[in-house]
This record gives sequence, C-alpha cells and structure tokens, in this order.
Amino acid sequence: MDHSGTLVTLPFDLRIPFARYIARNGVVNIKRFDIACVYRDKKILGAHPKELYECVLDIVTSSPEDLVPDAEVLLAMNHARLLTCYLTSAGISDERQADLIAILKEIRSERNHFVESLQLSDHAATALCEFLNFDGPVNKL
Repeated sequence: MDHSGTLVTLPFDLRIPFARYIARNGVVNIKRFDIACVYRDKKILGAHPKELYECVLDIVTSSPEDLVPDAEVLLAMNHARLLTCYLTSAGISDERQADLIAILKEIRSERNHFVESLQLSDHAATALCEFLNFDGPVNKL
C-alpha cells in the first residue's frame, strides 16, 4: 500500500503501463525505448521478488503504411554490442565471435571495392559507397 492506502504492485513488464498511457491519452505517434527493472515472483512463498531488466522498443503510428519509424530504428540499432549479444544468444563462442566480426569488417571493405569495380562514374561510385557506409539520422540520408 502507498501512503494513501491504495494497493500498488511492482511492474511485471513495461508494455502494459505504456499501452494504458497510449489508450488514456490518445497518443497517435510516438517512439519509445526503455530499459527498466521488472519483477517476477520467486518459487519460494514470501521471498522477495526476482528483479530483472527488460528492454522494450515501441512504435505507435497512425499510419501503418509509414515505414520511416521502423527504418529509423533499424539504422539506429546497427551497433557492435548488439551484434555480439545476438551472436551470444545464437550460441557462438566468444573466440568464434571475434573471427566472425573480423570477417564482417572485411566484407564491408570488399563491398567498397565491388562498387568501384562496377565501372561507375566517380561521382556515382562515391555516392553509392557513402550510402552503403552511412551512419547517422535518417533525415540526413
């Protein structure tokens, strides 16, 4: 109970309160990224609940055809730590991860050589390489 006598609970997940907020306030466009603690019951009755971290990414839009918010997320999520987390979850050992990341870096430089081998004009080849190697907000693309 809180100070006014209202029953309160620890958050089980991060989506239900967010969905409630969206429904009550009529929000039609929002992107949200949140990392926070959530709690689960332990099997032992009366013990403190288990504390976990949950990460959520929510996109609310009034137009399902608009893919720009999704594209912005895809561009923003391109991060090396996310790659290592994915490789770990796929069961790839740390030693093999280093080898795989090195191969992926080589592929990136080979991609630039491949573009140059297409015999495009200097301007077109430069523009294509800049696009493929772009790192920044979508509105700068």
